[in-house]
Amino acid sequence: MNLTSLYHKLVTAYTQENLQKITRTIIDLHKSKQTAALMQLMTTVNEHQSCGQTSPPKNSDSDGRAFYRLMMTYHPDRLSVYRGEIDKLYAAKNFNGLQTYAHIFSVLELEQTLVAVRTPRPPSSAYSDLWETIREEFDRYDQDETLYDDELYEDVSIDTDETDEATPRHTFYTVFKQQMYGTQNVELPTYYFEDIETLDLSGCEMERLDGIQYCTQLVAVDLSNNRLDDITELASLTQLQEIYLGGNRIGYVDGLAFLKNLRAVDLSFNDIDDLSPLFELHRLEYVNVAGNPVPSRHIALLQKKGIVVLS
Repeated sequence: MNLTSLYHKLVTAYTQENLQKITRTIIDLHKSKQTAALMQLMTTVNEHQSCGQTSPPKNSDSDGRAFYRLMMTYHPDRLSVYRGEIDKLYAAKNFNGLQTYAHIFSVLELEQTLVAVRTPRPPSSAYSDLWETIREEFDRYDQDETLYDDELYEDVSIDTDETDEATPRHTFYTVFKQQMYGTQNVELPTYYFEDIETLDLSGCEMERLDGIQYCTQLVAVDLSNNRLDDITELASLTQLQEIYLGGNRIGYVDGLAFLKNLRAVDLSFNDIDDLSPLFELHRLEYVNVAGNPVPSRHIALLQKKGIVVLS
């Protein structure tokens, strides 16, 4: 394929209709937990966008991060940007540059295959069935697992409040130990957390974030599908760029107001009715608030700032 034919093929592919069709498929795949399909789409995009790079893209995306990256790649609001860049690359006779946009050809072909296996969209929220199932599973959680065990805290290096008569087992600190080492009965000094940049602790039934404040270099964290109702500990993690908090019990997001580097936040299916703490985050690009009682005026204010908002 020569430069001119590739250019015209890209112009034909990058349309509002095609981008809307792709994003609908991405949402349906995320809703129905078809993680493998999302990763397949993400791999296709990465392979094209890595053309000419000296190092390959990372393949460490979680389901939540893959969903965010795909939505940001194919959101219809980006059409004018893409068409402008494609025109510039064609004028500069930059064939390799045009090839980095060719992922849409493969994605459109995959979309035809993936659409056959996706779950039919319910008439209400695109995610309601998914999160209702998750919440039902949480309700069936074995109550014996929430018993408090003081013996597990004898060697904890992170300070705990000795006035508390009982500390929940499912804190960030205890969940991290369980996920990393298969046991909570292990000592971890606080400096161990200082160099961690990415974490995926989704679906761990975490109740509190005690200990996460020591992850001072954290850039991306997936805490979705847990039992969190308080995220104030995130306020000191000023390096954070991506946070995935969908499917928790969060009511207030005031702590996010201090995260000036934040680019993406998933708050879907919580109990949030105030997004004002996000209004002064000038690097914010993406917010997912589906399944929350958020005022339409707050969504409109974010969209006016050029932020992609899913609601």
